Amino acid sequence: MSPEGQVRTWSGGIPSPFKANKVSPLRSIPGCATPDCIRPDLMHNFNMGIGGDLAASSLMAACRMSIFGDGSFEKRLDRAHDEFDTWCRENHKTPSIKSFEKKKFKVKTLLVDHIRYILGY
Repeated sequence: MSPEGQVRTWSGGIPSPFKANKVSPLRSIPGCATPDCIRPDLMHNFNMGIGGDLAASSLMAACRMSIFGDGSFEKRLDRAHDEFDTWCRENHKTPSIKSFEKKKFKVKTLLVDHIRYILGY
């Protein structure tokens, strides 16, 4: 609900993602003449989009719940990475990430910090 107490609804149509008077050369491929044939690539949407956010959010939640022990949040992230690194070595995987850090996951503040600020403690 809005501050005024009314439920806001979307008014208007959804704008087309296609540029007017400009046709992509990909649409000359047989079967791709109409925009309806274009489908999102779910693997890339997940891998390069929400997947990383979901993994980072899950890791942050696990650290907040002390799944990786007590101590500062950074120490918990370090222990989480140690366990991740151990799992990778045992399963013959080569991770591209060398450490877990809030900055690397694009986390500036935790939700708990926002709640404490709002409540004044």
